[in-house]
Amino acid sequence: VDGMIVVETKADWLAQQVPLLDSQFRHSLVNGRAAITPPFRPSMKDSNDERLDRDQHVMVVAAPIMDQAKQAIGFLGFEVRPASDFSHILKSSRTGKSGETFVFDAEGRTLSSVRFPQESIDVESIRHDSLVNRVLGGSERAGGNLSADLFEQLDYRGELVVGVGQWMPRIGIGIVSKMDYSEAMAPIVQIRRFLWIMAGLLMTSMAFTLFYRWYIFRLRFAAREE
Repeated sequence: VDGMIVVETKADWLAQQVPLLDSQFRHSLVNGRAAITPPFRPSMKDSNDERLDRDQHVMVVAAPIMDQAKQAIGFLGFEVRPASDFSHILKSSRTGKSGETFVFDAEGRTLSSVRFPQESIDVESIRHDSLVNRVLGGSERAGGNLSADLFEQLDYRGELVVGVGQWMPRIGIGIVSKMDYSEAMAPIVQIRRFLWIMAGLLMTSMAFTLFYRWYIFRLRFAAREE
């Protein structure tokens, strides 16, 4: 319960003190509820785990281990690495030529890969993205909770995009899904073009019908005069 690792799949972290982070996380576990931490940078010392990049964020999902008296005697947890796990999942959302989805923390730092890193000012920070700013600003005004909404903003490339954003205060991350405005609106432009063409054909047909009726009337009128 005090955060000491007693069993671990990698011996490097055994007997090390793990901070329980915030009081809400600890409170949930002590009271018998599973919990997940917001993203944080690991600060464990003397770790030989080369796979763990200290510059990357991690999240911890944990569930309490209860004794017969229903008291928490320990926690069972596993580590989630957003940079690899989230990126792998969110790559499936890269529809079309510009569609993408990424997650970020409360500081505007990316927790998953972006589709166009070569066009980003700073891949590590996505704070200059207008969609991210709107989600973070809205969550602050709403007291940490903001429902999904449709936005038209400039993204981290300076391109006009249309997208939705959601802030999830319980786990301390936000998510944005977006697509270039021109690509997203392309079907609407095509439908609009089709409707204009159909309207033009209809008007032409009506004009031809009126001209034909007028011509027949003139022929009949001329025949009667003869």
